[in-house]
Amino acid sequence: MSQVCEITGRGPQFGHKVSHSNIKSKTRWNLNFKQKRYLVPELGTWVKLRLTTSAVRTVDKFGGLSNALVGLPESQLSDRMQRLRRKLVAARQKGGAPKSSEKRPSLSAAKVEDKPQDQAPQDKA
Repeated sequence: MSQVCEITGRGPQFGHKVSHSNIKSKTRWNLNFKQKRYLVPELGTWVKLRLTTSAVRTVDKFGGLSNALVGLPESQLSDRMQRLRRKLVAARQKGGAPKSSEKRPSLSAAKVEDKPQDQAPQDKA
């Protein structure tokens, strides 16, 4: 598998470990990769990505993969993400799913609404 993040474009860094006696040995610093699935509601599909942990935080900061793809510069994205971004922009222009900036009802609010409000608790006597 490629050692390059699909969102940030970062890869491993190379350098030398330098001992006390100044002997230099080559080393490679790998990134902290995680495999993560994101839902793209405008396209109605799940996308599996190989991201660094910092990219996962970036996607969360933007409020989802859709907003992150639109908000980040296209030159930074991998070829696969650039194609997905173009599909996403076309779907949004057609009038796809609601943008994440619009408020969706939370799950906790839905659970509270399901409970009957007018019934008083019954005592077991």
